[in-house]
Amino acid sequence: MEYRTADGHVIDDATLGREAEAFERGERPDGWRAPESRPVSVTLPAWVIAEADAEAARVNVSRRAVLNMWLAEKAEQSGQHRRSLAMA
Repeated sequence: MEYRTADGHVIDDATLGREAEAFERGERPDGWRAPESRPVSVTLPAWVIAEADAEAARVNVSRRAVLNMWLAEKAEQSGQHRRSLAMA
């Protein structure tokens, strides 16, 4: 299966798995390393956990890696949206 990133790039399952594992180690897929990371505790609905588990099994990564990627993608999309509003 292929995925399209927020900026329009297409990635496959193997690439997604490598990027998720890199993110779990605290790295961005492009090699940039986050200056700081902090553990957080969140309570999520059971259906979100089930979806994350299914995705993790499908691409052979941990649930944590999937949740980290999902949160990072959403944060980047939100940041792009705010930047585009500021430019208008």
